[in-house]
This record gives sequence, structure tokens and C-alpha cells, in this order.
Amino acid sequence: VHNIMQQQFQIDEFKAQLDILAVASELGVLPDKRSGSCYEGDCPTGHESDSHRCFVIWPETQSWHCFSCGRGGDLINLVMVKQEVDFIEACNWLADRFDLPRLATQQMSPEELEAYETQIAERRLIFDILTEAARFYHKSLLADSEMLDHLRNNYGLCDETIKTHLIGYSTGEGLYKHLKEKGFEGDLLRTGLFGIVKLQGLKEFFQHRIVFPYWNGGKFVYFAGRKTDRTPDVEWENGKYKKLPIHSKERNSVSEHITNSWLFGEDSIRGAENIYVAEGITDCLAMLQAGYPTISPGTTRFNNKDLPRLEKLASNANAIYLVPDAE
Repeated sequence: VHNIMQQQFQIDEFKAQLDILAVASELGVLPDKRSGSCYEGDCPTGHESDSHRCFVIWPETQSWHCFSCGRGGDLINLVMVKQEVDFIEACNWLADRFDLPRLATQQMSPEELEAYETQIAERRLIFDILTEAARFYHKSLLADSEMLDHLRNNYGLCDETIKTHLIGYSTGEGLYKHLKEKGFEGDLLRTGLFGIVKLQGLKEFFQHRIVFPYWNGGKFVYFAGRKTDRTPDVEWENGKYKKLPIHSKERNSVSEHITNSWLFGEDSIRGAENIYVAEGITDCLAMLQAGYPTISPGTTRFNNKDLPRLEKLASNANAIYLVPDAE
């Protein structure tokens, strides 16, 4: 178990030291066209594209997506697709190219290696489900002009920010069916996106809330939902923000890969000399929109257990600025 946890930590550290633009350049697939903050070009898979802009890289979220073939993900996925290798081979390809330590899988026993590969597969599946859910919520938002105007007018968010961060809206209906149609089956309840309500059956966790996905290293890893005037007027929906439930003794049906240790905007501060800390998620988005590397705990304070990680994230910073709310 120690070896498995050590390897997962190594992968997270590994991604934190690399930049998707540098990886794309090394692979020979970095597009030369720019549109705002993103790069657009031909897909690394080599399929035909009339526009030659179907493949998009977003440096701000360390992610990529092809709008023709539907593939996408983080920098490791990019290597997997271009080099046609599996996850571990992709990690070691990157290690060799960027002078980083290879994954020490050779030190594992056959049983440990099997358990490790199982853990990696589950983690990727859980985050793939969250990614598809984010796309579903985003499409729901784009189809709702009132909610789009609410984001623009109340928080000053532009359409590019809404698209880049894949901000969404949950109507509370349709997500389970959509995910099943996309081929996801047994692990849906392990994401925390659904719960079983007495006398009502399966119910979506987010009900008429604006949904903010958390990016980390080009993957969606968590969600927070902001209350709207459409949110049901019941006791358990009173909170302004509602965060995805995490794995615990009480919620052991939720995957151990669903945790609330992530910070909103984390990718933006990698290597930054000046870092900004906003209390709320929408304030963080407004700062990111203005070009400031900003993170948010999504609440009024950081958890003590997050301090060592924060120290590491901010190790290159010369200054850290706090951006408090009006109160």
C-alpha cells in the first residue's frame, strides 16, 4: 500500500513540474494558431479537419480537447494518444524527455503492481466521469440564457472564461441517463454525483445550481455548486455553496479518489512569482480572467492539513496577496 501511495504521489508531483505546451512541443503537435488564451490546430491523431482548428490546448487549465474525435485530457493523455502507449509508458516517456525520475514500478511485487494499476484505472475512470459530467452541465448552462446572463452580470465573467473553465448548470435531471449513454455504468454512484433518497430513488446531488468544476493538471477532480433562486427551498439546500460529498466512513460508497483537498485555480499558480488568494470561487474566476494567478479554498480559510501542500505550491513565489471579500 505504501508503494502504491508513493507512486500516486510521484505522478501528481510529476505533472506539477511539467507544462502542457512544452509537452505538446516535444511531441511535435503544438498548434501555431492562437485564439485568446488557447492554441488551436490539427488533432494529434491525424484525422481530417476542414477548419484545422479542432484540436485546442488551454494552458490555463493544462488541458486539451479535440472537438472532432472527442478525445482529450491532460498532458499524460496527450502522450498516450500521440505515442500510442499506455499510462505508465507515457509517464516514463515524459520522464526520459524532461529529465525526471521514472516511475519505480520495477520495485513493486507483482501483487503491488496489479493493485497499483487497478488504482490508476479507477482514478482515471472516476475523473473521466467527472469530466463528462462537467461537459453535460456546461451544455445545460449554454442552453439557459437566463443563467448565462446571471454569470455575466452578477460576476462579470466573460464567455471565454465560462468556456475555458467549463462552468455549468445542473437542472437536477438527465445526468445519469447521459452518462450511461456515454458508456459509464457501475462506478456512477462512486462519484458522489448521485444519491439514493428514500421514496424518491436515485437523485442528482446538484439541484438547480451553477456548477464549478475544479481543474488539476488537466483533469476535473471535484465540483462545487452555487445556489440560485431556482434551488429547492429545503433545509439541506440552504448553503450558498454545496460541495461534492467525499469518501469517508459514513460515505464509503464514494470513491477514495473523491477528496476536497483540491484548491480552485491551482494550475494557474504553478511557477508564479506573485500569487493571489481569493475567498470565493467567483472572485477567483474574476481574478483569473484579469490575468492574475489566483487560488481559492472555496471557503473562508485553508485547512491545516493543506498547509504543507500550499507551501510547496507557493515555493517559487516572491509575494502572496490576499483578496478579501467586502465583509
